[in-house]
Amino acid sequence: MKKKELLSFYNGVSNGNLNGLKGVVFTHGVFKNKNLFHEEADSLNEAIKPSKEYDKIERERAAKAVELSDKDKSGSPVIINGEYSFNDDNAVKFKKYYDGFLVKNKEVIEEREAQIKDFADLLEEEVDSTIKIHKIKPSDVPKDILMEQMNLIFFMIK
Repeated sequence: MKKKELLSFYNGVSNGNLNGLKGVVFTHGVFKNKNLFHEEADSLNEAIKPSKEYDKIERERAAKAVELSDKDKSGSPVIINGEYSFNDDNAVKFKKYYDGFLVKNKEVIEEREAQIKDFADLLEEEVDSTIKIHKIKPSDVPKDILMEQMNLIFFMIK
């Protein structure tokens, strides 16, 4: 099992992605594995957190984007396909701001990019072999499980 699978399972369970599924053996197995993975998952979640400096510049960038973005009738920024919408004048202003932002914050941004790359490499590593995964029989898996949920728990099935 790779660390990315452990983290996906742990975060999925923590976020309630398996809520509503029933079965004593199934639920016991899920929470036994969640408890086994707790320390490693917390360590991984901490490892990907951005630095305070990066958080600060990201908030500044986002605030500028909100300031210059198109607004809807309620005054909220217009977002299309996950990106702020800008009129032509404000698109030019934001591009000019962003180009300067990249130069001014080059070191912090490069550190964050390196952190993300290192984290991706870390996630490809195998989980410590001393962690003994609690397995369940296929018959213990709830019949109403969704594909996304099955992907989270597949490693548990004997």
